[in-house]
Amino acid sequence: MTKPGRGPTATDSDQTKPRPSGVEQQTDVAPRDAATQSFIRGVIERGEAGHYDADGKLPLRYKYAITGTHPDGLPIIKRVRT
Repeated sequence: MTKPGRGPTATDSDQTKPRPSGVEQQTDVAPRDAATQSFIRGVIERGEAGHYDADGKLPLRYKYAITGTHPDGLPIIKRVRT
């Protein structure tokens, strides 16, 4: 029984949303202004970013994970450590 005035429950909304098929495609939503590009280049040059290893773990020496490549050629990075 649903109380009046309440919206759809979590199970109701799950049934109406389409399920993703296969692997999720990651998109880069970060702005690509000059400051952002400079920051990404600096992170790469300083060696603060790297790829995950075969076990899916990021080596401890890296602060940022490289998760893909943007169409402009710069890597897409995600901060994983502080």
